[in-house]
Amino acid sequence: MTLGNWPAVGVAEARKRAKDALFEAMTGKDPAAEKKKEAERAPDVFEDVAAEFVLRFLKPRQKRWQATEAIIKNKLISRWRGRPIRQITKPDVLKLLDREMDAGRQRMANQSHQLAGQLFRWALRRGYVDQDPTAGVDKPAKDKSRDRVLSDEELAEVWQAASQLGYPFGPFVQLLILTGQRRNEVAGLLWAEIDFDKQLWSLPADRTKNGRPHDIPLSALAMAILEKTPRLANRVFPSAKKTSERTISGFSKTKRRIDALILEDRKRQAAASDQPSDDVEPMPAWVLHDLRRTSVTGMAELGVQPHVIEAVVNHVSGHKAGVAGVYNRATYALEKREALNRWAEHVTQLAGMDAGSVDESDSLA
Repeated sequence: MTLGNWPAVGVAEARKRAKDALFEAMTGKDPAAEKKKEAERAPDVFEDVAAEFVLRFLKPRQKRWQATEAIIKNKLISRWRGRPIRQITKPDVLKLLDREMDAGRQRMANQSHQLAGQLFRWALRRGYVDQDPTAGVDKPAKDKSRDRVLSDEELAEVWQAASQLGYPFGPFVQLLILTGQRRNEVAGLLWAEIDFDKQLWSLPADRTKNGRPHDIPLSALAMAILEKTPRLANRVFPSAKKTSERTISGFSKTKRRIDALILEDRKRQAAASDQPSDDVEPMPAWVLHDLRRTSVTGMAELGVQPHVIEAVVNHVSGHKAGVAGVYNRATYALEKREALNRWAEHVTQLAGMDAGSVDESDSLA
């Protein structure tokens, strides 16, 4: 009876398996035969093992397991579909990671490395493989902490470009700027979460990253955008089918459209100033999540206290971390509203709008 292959199965693990096998033999069982039967019942091809990994490992542990499952399907299964999982080797793993790195997708290469490692280690524990082909494979790229903060001029350009997108992506991007909340939280916004009388957006615990319910005061500008948004479904931003209960997607495409509109506007301004349009450069690289960081930084520059900013974006750190957080249950509701109102006034000035108002062209097409 083979206990496993070194180094995937270390000495301690081998001893444990041997002890378990001897115990089974002493009780009249045939451990080798049992292992053979288990192997016969076990899923063989990679996609079947991956599906069971999602079902038995990811779903019980991750609140947003669907996003992880999508990466497994798009990056791992698409590469190894139909292959017996025991035949996948270290060179196969390296080829997959090299492909992502060569395409400039360093973050995705790291995510693929992490997920493949989790999947194969789980499969090893289940007895579906005898060794982990990701063992000894280094992370392909060093994780980079993004620190991109848009300048006031850039933020105004994004706002104006969003106003040209129309519904649903125009108001979606503008609410990202005004609220400072996460992309998926804004994209999944439900009409039932908004109290128009109290001008309040209440996020339930199952829709927040840290599992804590979160109230976001809505500024007059945010309220004006929502009031002009059509109610086509339970969601404020349903998918392209309009009445679908699925949220909008295609964020990368939306971001490219914003970049194109900004570049077009820059060239138009250059032409009006008799400057050559060939010298006009696009906005430096940025992502939608940078809008959240820009909002946080902007509020800090307006004098909002750090603990209030943390409350606005639902961060649990600093004064709310550890033992202090157990006793400090303050919600800072008034301070949060004042902070977001000040931030909205700042955005209003940047966008060249009248305070407390939003034109039809500023959010809908």
